[in-house]
Amino acid sequence: MGTSGYFVPSTGPRPAAGPAGSAAGAPPPSTAIAGSSPGLLLDPYLFPPTNATPLFGTDLQPSVNAGTVTLLPGCTLQVPDNNVGVIASITVLLDQIVITSNVVWSILVNGITPPGYNQLRVIPRSGAAAVGVQFVPTRLELPPLAIVTVQAQNIDGGAYNLGAQLYGWYWPAQRY
Repeated sequence: MGTSGYFVPSTGPRPAAGPAGSAAGAPPPSTAIAGSSPGLLLDPYLFPPTNATPLFGTDLQPSVNAGTVTLLPGCTLQVPDNNVGVIASITVLLDQIVITSNVVWSILVNGITPPGYNQLRVIPRSGAAAVGVQFVPTRLELPPLAIVTVQAQNIDGGAYNLGAQLYGWYWPAQRY
């Protein structure tokens, strides 16, 4: 995916020698921003670059039948061509809880569930009408043209409202 990150000017000490053909402590030419001073390289998968565009989706859908899979279309996001991105925060919501629940959320990227994103659950609290769980920090990296979808499976057949919210950002893949 090329070099990632962006530079923040730093006043701290610099290394004594940089790569061949560069000033002492300067980043390699392939990672420097024209006209900028050398600084700290930040990971764009953790900190949005200055040229990042937000990715945000939220949805709430009813589910009443056991075994049904509910797609949450408001959480369907796509990374544009020649861009890469990240989902940094995932929140799932279960509304209209009576006593207990058995619902599983899955995040899919291009129709495939990445490892660790296929069994997101909410542990209901007795007497709570709604429960939400935020999975943060999340670092779900997205390639160019990635399509992110969220689905929830109602295993026990309770009449619930199933919701999710995704937050992240994308930026040009070839930034330098």
